[in-house]
Amino acid sequence: MMLRQTLSPTVAAQFDALVDESGSTLYFPLHSLEGQLAGYKVLHVVSGQEETVPATNCAGILAPRPGKGPRQQVAVLVPSVADTLALAGQKTAAQVVCLPHGLSHLPQQVLPSLEQYSKLVLWFGNDISSWDTSRNFAKKLDEKRCFLVRPMEKQPSPHVALFHGQDLRAIVSQAQPIWHQAITTFASLREDVLSELQNIEKVVMEAVEHATYVHDISHVIIDNVQFMMGVFEESRQMDRFWKQDAIIASFRTFATKKNCHVTLVIHPRKERDTEDLTSSSIFGSAKASQEADNILIIQDKRLTSLRGKKYLQVAKNRYTGDLGVMALEFDKASLSYGQKKKKPNIDKDTVMEDKTNLGKLCCADEFREIETWVGGLDGNN
Repeated sequence: MMLRQTLSPTVAAQFDALVDESGSTLYFPLHSLEGQLAGYKVLHVVSGQEETVPATNCAGILAPRPGKGPRQQVAVLVPSVADTLALAGQKTAAQVVCLPHGLSHLPQQVLPSLEQYSKLVLWFGNDISSWDTSRNFAKKLDEKRCFLVRPMEKQPSPHVALFHGQDLRAIVSQAQPIWHQAITTFASLREDVLSELQNIEKVVMEAVEHATYVHDISHVIIDNVQFMMGVFEESRQMDRFWKQDAIIASFRTFATKKNCHVTLVIHPRKERDTEDLTSSSIFGSAKASQEADNILIIQDKRLTSLRGKKYLQVAKNRYTGDLGVMALEFDKASLSYGQKKKKPNIDKDTVMEDKTNLGKLCCADEFREIETWVGGLDGNN
């Protein structure tokens, strides 16, 4: 009902919208930066439901047909077609742009289409989810050019505000900047500190964050931390510990904010060959073991004992508390270590039943070897 009262065929025509034969479904084309058709926003008029084709990673945006005048430098970003039509009908000073996938995600392919605007006003609604999404999207779009329509009760989404008779142009004009030069965050300070300590650390963090955003990476392995902080440089021991603590703090924050598992490989201190490695053997200060949710230690006793083994020890498990060891053996086929396989149990009766059949398939000498092996199971030598 709300959508029908705010929907204008004249405004919809500005976006080259198509309608089906029943008149109940509208199709709004999404175009890439080059003007190529990248998909459609589908609006079901009766239910008000919207969907995007393709459902993910659409490279296009919904914007009005370019006019003859100068290109707009300000754009209002909204998540839905209903919001787009509401703002377009009010003829604000800014151009309205509808994101292809609403608040669910912002594909990297869309970013070039938004580079033409010097100012972006994000109007996503007045709930907590909209507020969080606004801040996350602003980081991808450059916070310095992003302004936010504050999520307050009197400032709902554009089509709801229009339905209640609010002045949309006034709300847009009151948008506040997200970034302020006098305000910073601990995350920003940490990045600056890491950049000053050693450039390679910042490069790694940027690569990890980029991979997480673009490829939806859920597990990152850093091999190894000593290499990242330049352990072979001529620097004081305390400087290296400080660097390592800064790196670990940075990855701890990244793992929490991005919901991404991070595994850090840290070589141990030099210990006596006769002593097992412990959490205290981790190179650096105690911060590594304190921040870690899990600590896995590879123990290698093959060089100190004739029957020494190599095994993986779970030395810390923050959530379940289960600790223990797992024997490792080298698999030549995969050229890697894995859990030691148990030898299969041989059923004595089954072997005896197959004794005659095995003999029929072998020559006399081979049969004697098999008979000796089977006889060994019987206790007869």
